[in-house]
Amino acid sequence: MKTRIAVFCASVAVLFLSASILPASQIGLDLQVTRYNNSNGSQYYYCYTDVRSESQGFSTLDVYSPDGSTYFHEQSGGSAFGSSNFETIRSVDSGNWSIVLDASLGSQRSYTFNVDLSAINLAVNLPAINITSPADGATVVPLYPTITFTNPGNFTKADINLGGPSGFPYVGILYDPTATSYTPTAPLFIDGTYNFNYQLYTDNAPEVVFGPAVLVDGSPDPLDTFTFQATYGTLGLRTFTEAAPEPATLTLLSLGACFLFRRRS
Repeated sequence: MKTRIAVFCASVAVLFLSASILPASQIGLDLQVTRYNNSNGSQYYYCYTDVRSESQGFSTLDVYSPDGSTYFHEQSGGSAFGSSNFETIRSVDSGNWSIVLDASLGSQRSYTFNVDLSAINLAVNLPAINITSPADGATVVPLYPTITFTNPGNFTKADINLGGPSGFPYVGILYDPTATSYTPTAPLFIDGTYNFNYQLYTDNAPEVVFGPAVLVDGSPDPLDTFTFQATYGTLGLRTFTEAAPEPATLTLLSLGACFLFRRRS
């Protein structure tokens, strides 16, 4: 009888400890600050957050900027705060951000962490990329047009995006972060409007300062791991129109080339 009581008490103790110790909560956030140099020469800036990594210690995750304008929700994605004035970005997104776990499950846990964007220097950290050719809205005839752009350097990654009229296969590729030009590998046979951008970006921006996640609701489960990474990005965008040679013209050119080849032979 005593043995059964001891086993029962031990089982209760194990159950109590299991209920008291919540799973580890580990979160890695990525704050991205991006500059757009639009096709018409205007500037626009965006700030948004993404979740880089997380543990299984919670079911839902929400992240909010100081005024709630920039947020991330695990089920529905997130939103970016944008402005044509970077000082607005600096003001709105500097301050105490919040992380809310399990908001809809009745066991909400809330944390705050501080972000400081005051050290960002636009000319150094977010320099503009200018597309130098073709001009905005220009009509180009070459099937393989060479697009040229400025490169401010100091970035570690790059990508190219090129979209066109219906039927044109979208191009999205990693590219050389030191490049100053791009020539499509496939011809732009379809007449119509094309949108091109070249983006540079780099991780671990030291100018963006952040503080640790601090528990604010008194729950017994602090974050076991909280990491934060800031990413800078700068894009140059261009819109142009392709006017590919008509098939008849191409046929005549081909016949002319064959004729010259036969005469020479």
